[in-house]
Amino acid sequence: MAEKPPIPYTIYKLILHNGVINLLILIFNAKIRIMSVIRMTHQRKKILEAMHSSHEHLTAEMLYDNLKTEIPDLSLSTIYRSLKALADSGLISVSDLGDGLVFELLKDIPHHHLICLECHSIQPLDHRLVQPLFNQIQAQGFNITTAHLCLYGYCSSCQ
Repeated sequence: MAEKPPIPYTIYKLILHNGVINLLILIFNAKIRIMSVIRMTHQRKKILEAMHSSHEHLTAEMLYDNLKTEIPDLSLSTIYRSLKALADSGLISVSDLGDGLVFELLKDIPHHHLICLECHSIQPLDHRLVQPLFNQIQAQGFNITTAHLCLYGYCSSCQ
């Protein structure tokens, strides 16, 4: 028997036929219709596409540098306004990893970081390692709304 996809089958089919970015835009537009907060502009779509294709945390400046040739009338202030709108809508996360704000698409599973104070490397920290801590905190009556943990220290190369 074939193994079921780890996500609901209808979403799996949407991804296969529409691609991840289009699925995100469908979800985003549905959220917008419900929330009536912002609309999906060409710039916001391009920002989401750039974030999806990147495998790192992006700063507003990095996004601007990546997109300014593709969108000639783009300004850094448009990037910041768009990032704020996308973060407010719940599609992207904003983090301060020690060198200013970085942005990335939200993932289904919370993720965390180990940040080296010497070389500034950023390593992922598996959520399964910190989930018991989060469970204990919530059991004490604290409602965690943002589950993003950054631990600062020294990597094995810099110790």
